[in-house]
Amino acid sequence: GQKIFKNMRLFFGISLLLSACVVQQSNPPVVIQGTAVPLLPTFDDSQVTRGENLYGQYCASCHGMNLEGQPN
Repeated sequence: GQKIFKNMRLFFGISLLLSACVVQQSNPPVVIQGTAVPLLPTFDDSQVTRGENLYGQYCASCHGMNLEGQPN
């Protein structure tokens, strides 16, 4: 229950941080019923690799290499 929720929060948090760095800015915004919809992020392979390395270095000791978490 809670372990899965924490893992999901971590995964989405890292994803958001990485995606903020590589969102394409050159396309015009999509507008649906008068509301601009943000573009979907594109992931650069080098950024994904960098994120994996950072997770391995700073996060995996507590959260596990496969986001499985650790007791306490």
